[in-house]
Amino acid sequence: MHTVSILAYDGMSGFESGLAAEIFGMTELSERFSAGLVRPWYSVQLCSEQAELRLLGGATVRTF
Repeated sequence: MHTVSILAYDGMSGFESGLAAEIFGMTELSERFSAGLVRPWYSVQLCSEQAELRLLGGATVRTF
């Protein structure tokens, strides 16, 4: 399995980070993943220097 890291920063667009997470984190096989029939292709993580960020529009995101 490959790991995809999405860089997060203050003022970023939630749409852009969400799109990357959707493309690499979900596939048409997602229902089969939960049933244990296939393995996921990617592990997706949101990365930031700060633990809490404010997105464009005011939403708050926490990273680990």
